[in-house]
Amino acid sequence: MKTYSISTGNPYEQLIISNIRVSYEDFSNGNPYNTTFSVKVISGSFSGIGEFEYNIKDFIIFIKEIRELYNFKLNEVELYDTGYGSNIQFHLDKTGHITILGTIYGDSIEHSLTFKFSTDQTAIKTFSNSLYKDFITEKAHGL
Repeated sequence: MKTYSISTGNPYEQLIISNIRVSYEDFSNGNPYNTTFSVKVISGSFSGIGEFEYNIKDFIIFIKEIRELYNFKLNEVELYDTGYGSNIQFHLDKTGHITILGTIYGDSIEHSLTFKFSTDQTAIKTFSNSLYKDFITEKAHGL
């Protein structure tokens, strides 16, 4: 399965999205929980993995917004899990520095990781372009 990662240059500050599964059948039937994926965060000497549930339409909006953040058209983007409430926020300042922060929850919210680290907008270029290519350019399916 393909992974999409934000690598800050520091191995102790990473965000990785993987195992993205979209059920277009569930989407067509009106099920808002039609997309699942894993988010792994490494922050300092801590790391955690949260499972996200999403609607593919909302995930596509996130992909478009993270691209706009990279291009200085937005200064804040959020990825919010509709299941357990994990969230990841991206804040861009005027000089191109991005603060990535949030909380991810493990199974049944028994574990959590609250994190915060900073990088510059070049760290999200490959992340943004890969998601855009795979889900907007190639797989939009008329959404």
